[in-house]
Amino acid sequence: DGGIYQTAYVLFGLTMVEKNGFTVDDNVLARGFAYLDQQLTSGQDASIQAFALYVKAVAGRGNLALAQALRSRVTEMDSAAVAALALALQQSGDTGGAQQVVDQLLARVVATPTIAYWPLESTEWQWNHWQTMASPEKNTALAVMALATLRPTDPHLPLAVHWLMQQRHGAGWRNTQATAFAVMGLADYIRLSGELQATYRYAVLLNEETVATGQVTPSTLR
Repeated sequence: DGGIYQTAYVLFGLTMVEKNGFTVDDNVLARGFAYLDQQLTSGQDASIQAFALYVKAVAGRGNLALAQALRSRVTEMDSAAVAALALALQQSGDTGGAQQVVDQLLARVVATPTIAYWPLESTEWQWNHWQTMASPEKNTALAVMALATLRPTDPHLPLAVHWLMQQRHGAGWRNTQATAFAVMGLADYIRLSGELQATYRYAVLLNEETVATGQVTPSTLR
């Protein structure tokens, strides 16, 4: 039984699909969020609650009072959940509270002159690690999302992006959730960095012969 986390993760996917112009059955969303609302009042794990509140906020169904109350349990959360709580607070209108949670997130970062990342807080796997597919990659990806939104000039942001890119294996990251959030975090950073405004011409050479040419513009990058 995936329970509240699995429901929140599916609702997150459906919400993002709907936001990008695809049709999602309103009854499915209504039933899913009704279940989340019921479960959020039953003393759930703090990390799972934080993610569920983030999903509700993304869907325009935020619960500011619950998000603010959950700030007292930040020490119980993994870093991905701390980042999710910061985003939930920001999207629900409490930017000041969100910034304070970002401070708590940054207190956990492991940084060198070239990289920054957020490790798992425990060396032993907990039951919720399995359920939420927790990993340093997922922690760092959500931290990138939070920093890109709330601290776009923080020096840890490009270092975290660098670390994330180093962790990619082939077409993805450690698992499907790490991959999903890494792609979203990197997309947030690309939008922030101005790379989508690039304009240049390119040529592809094979054995010193041009086999293709083209032009990159903001319209072709989207």
